Amino acid sequence: MKSLFSFVLLLTFVFYSQHLTAQEKTREVKLKISLQMPEGSGTRGAAVAWNPALKLYYAAYGGNATFPMAVFNAQGIRISNSDLETMVDLRSIWYNPITKNIEGNGYNDAGWVFFLLDRKGIPFEKNEIIEGQHQPNEQSQGAFDYTTNSVYFFDGYGSVVVYDRSTGDEAKSIELTYDGSVADFSDFGTGIIYTNKSGAELGLLNRTTMEVDFFNKNTGAFNYRVALPSDTHIADFLSFSYANGFIWILDDNTRMWNGFKL
Repeated sequence: MKSLFSFVLLLTFVFYSQHLTAQEKTREVKLKISLQMPEGSGTRGAAVAWNPALKLYYAAYGGNATFPMAVFNAQGIRISNSDLETMVDLRSIWYNPITKNIEGNGYNDAGWVFFLLDRKGIPFEKNEIIEGQHQPNEQSQGAFDYTTNSVYFFDGYGSVVVYDRSTGDEAKSIELTYDGSVADFSDFGTGIIYTNKSGAELGLLNRTTMEVDFFNKNTGAFNYRVALPSDTHIADFLSFSYANGFIWILDDNTRMWNGFKL
């Protein structure tokens, strides 16, 4: 009888946990680290990437090939010169553990690129991976999944489009759903992050509520949500990223990438 009672309790817990509302699945994340970008041009952020081999952060603006890029140590101290530039109009950057390069995608048909690093890990030259537009639209931000050698893009409407990193070809499309139903994604922009957290690999930022919703990369099903602090400020476009266990938001007032521990 006791074992039967325990089994019933377990089934009740499983049923309840699988039917939590989005509100009940929400938790708040806290600011843990900030990266101060150099003074100069640029308003919207492209992305932040973490190089685990060198233990360095790479942060960049989007919008122009002459906008700032910066390299920081693990404590958030900038080690690059203030005149370091992106060298391409970036929309995102990521670390590829297969090639051991900092890579990224550019605006429109600027293609995918990687950066050559000097002995200190500072980018000094960019090279082409694939030319032309290999993304859903001109403003798409890419997120790299090294486990499948894929780059994910959000189309801005409700689907994640997956591209093969080796060829640049579109591989498949994943429809995102909440409890099996499609939703309105007009508040989410074109940014996407990849976390490698099982069942919650893909993240989108609701720019109205300042909450990040996480979805399963295989099924597209909503998993859970995190809320950024109420005083979090973000630039009006782009400026959303993920690296080294942190959700990154660029505050265009302070020119600071703020990292919230996931």
